Amino acid sequence: MYGRRIPLILITLCLLASARAQESQATPTTPTFKAETKLVLVDAVVTDKKGKYVDDLEQKDFKIWEDGKEQPLTSFSLEKHDVSSATGAPRYMVLFFDNSSMAMGDQAKARDAALKFLDANAAPGRMIAVVDFGGTVRISQNFTAVPDRLKQAVKNMQNSFVGSNEEAASMTAGSSAMSSLSGVESDFEIHTVLLAVLNVARSLAVVPGRKTLVLLTSGFPLNFEYEAEVAATIAACNKANVAVYPIDVRGLTVDFPTQHSLLERPSDAGSPRLIPAGYNGNVSAYLRPAVLTRPYGFFDPQKGGTGGGHPPATGGGGAPTGGPGVTRPTGGVGVGALSPYAYNTRTMPPAVIVPEFPKSASDNQQVMYQIADGTGGFVIVNSNDFVSGMARIAADQTQYYLLGYKPPESSNGKCHTIKVKVDRGGTEVRARSGYCEVKPLDALAGTPVGKDLESQVKAASLEGAGAVMKAPFFYTSANTARVDLAVDIPVKALNFDKDKGRQHATVNILGIAQKPDGSVAARFSDSVDVDLADKKQFEEFQKLPFHYENQFEVASGKYTLTVVFSSGNQRFGKLEMPLVVDPFQEKQFSISGVALSNDIREVADAQLGIDSQLLEDKTPLLVQGLQVLPSASNRFKKTDTAAIYAEIYEPLLKDPKPPQVAYELFIRDSKTGAEKLHIGEEIKKVRPGNPVIPFAVRLPVSTLPPGEYHVELRAVDSAGNESPTRKADFQVE
Repeated sequence: MYGRRIPLILITLCLLASARAQESQATPTTPTFKAETKLVLVDAVVTDKKGKYVDDLEQKDFKIWEDGKEQPLTSFSLEKHDVSSATGAPRYMVLFFDNSSMAMGDQAKARDAALKFLDANAAPGRMIAVVDFGGTVRISQNFTAVPDRLKQAVKNMQNSFVGSNEEAASMTAGSSAMSSLSGVESDFEIHTVLLAVLNVARSLAVVPGRKTLVLLTSGFPLNFEYEAEVAATIAACNKANVAVYPIDVRGLTVDFPTQHSLLERPSDAGSPRLIPAGYNGNVSAYLRPAVLTRPYGFFDPQKGGTGGGHPPATGGGGAPTGGPGVTRPTGGVGVGALSPYAYNTRTMPPAVIVPEFPKSASDNQQVMYQIADGTGGFVIVNSNDFVSGMARIAADQTQYYLLGYKPPESSNGKCHTIKVKVDRGGTEVRARSGYCEVKPLDALAGTPVGKDLESQVKAASLEGAGAVMKAPFFYTSANTARVDLAVDIPVKALNFDKDKGRQHATVNILGIAQKPDGSVAARFSDSVDVDLADKKQFEEFQKLPFHYENQFEVASGKYTLTVVFSSGNQRFGKLEMPLVVDPFQEKQFSISGVALSNDIREVADAQLGIDSQLLEDKTPLLVQGLQVLPSASNRFKKTDTAAIYAEIYEPLLKDPKPPQVAYELFIRDSKTGAEKLHIGEEIKKVRPGNPVIPFAVRLPVSTLPPGEYHVELRAVDSAGNESPTRKADFQVE
């Protein structure tokens, strides 16, 4: 059966080239990617073989290629900046300490090197921020040029807690940078150091000029959990004009890692592709089966120990497409399934912008080389002289060439490679590896198609044409949640035409979350192309509904979610459902909404979809090496591999002695209320320091007779906290 999950993130042509306006200290401008400018700007740092900067090159000395085709330069300049003076536009640098990977001794070395660097390189025209990642992002010092503040922030990182710096910036131009950088601290979707770098880069998009991120780290192997994040991180850095400079703080002792990243297991150290412990090549076997008896060792907060009774009950994406011909079994995807996005071949995967790492790189250094080469930075490895390395990095801020070219016409949703060469012997050039086009969340806003969909939102007689949808939510910060929308539309509602020998349909979708007073709290719109190469694909396509996914953020509250869709004709469909997001604070123990699924994939097999979701600022549902794709109908066959996915929010995981966390699950008959399943278990696999616990358990549909049921799920911890109870309906056929 051909893959049926048609992409949300079908990236349309909106040129991702930094259209940089005149930089000004008083009025900082935002690097943007505008189709109207038809211009790609590329920073190029050129040095001789001794590392000395070359400043006498002319436009004729440069050549640039996009996707392997040479492009004529339309603009050229040499950008020089004097950071010793505060009168010009400042340069921005982030000292990013990856304490999630560094052993205590390496952390001390990194802090010592940073302090010496600040003594020698702090300058009035160099704005520096200090960021600490140890499972969550902490801004220990926002952008400032005051050396004493920066040095105190670095020293304070040895403490268990570092608060955000809320003092005013020492320079007027730093205010926008400060406000943007602060936002990454409260993002619950940051689970790994790469996602942390990605989010810091996005926050710096409003800051003018070429930014520098110094990543002090012990590194991490390029396993399948990270591969899906590398391309998205490079793309985000390039869009925001952030060059990454990793420093391997292990220095000359790099034979074996002394500390592992939060996603690694010590027994897997050095393996280029890590397999989750206990995984035997079968998705259904890897998801812990839900049994009909309560497992031994369940933590009972009422009794203060394990065993005994149970806690009392309480009230309470799409992505770019892959190649054609991808197959999957019905009723859920098992191991061996590839990209679910099989029907549109116009996209180029984000991985094309990821450079190869050198053969000399150790396992823990592979990602360092990729993100450095991909963003125009360089790597400091196998050296104990970190201070000199950081000084070299700082020098890159003072001089670079700015090259501009008009890109060729491009089809929807591509990532483009960039290569820069200098026609002078003995020179080396560093530049970003490429850029990716990203479609906005409200892609149809202001278009005739978008206005037609808007006119149908209030249509009283409009029906859903047999479509169904679900919309579980997941908190991202205080009183803010991400809604994961899944919609299934019957194929008969789509209008297909012949286009260059293919069957082609376009599905237009508008979603609006309205408050009780009718005002709009959130909205999205999208246009998805479906291209089927031959009759066989068309016949296979008609066997299952068209599946669509999207994500949007909304504040806590009560809403009516309305989704309107059409397919190239005047036939419209409309779906409505209530959407309730409870109030939430970051120090509150809680649980997300519940997503049910019969489509579970290995991260390694679903990689194209995952890195493309990250590219578009979407968050896939990932747990222990698996991706859970939410169901729109929650209707399952007894032969399906079905699962329940949720997230628990435990702020006490940031403490030195975090509590135990457990869940309790009920399945009840919807008509009679009879209990069909009751289990509870302590959650063993958590990331220390990260307050978010994603988890999945198997939904035992094979043990249930046909009928209608609902899931009740809640969480407890050993500190006596209890979450609300979340519910989700489902049907067994």
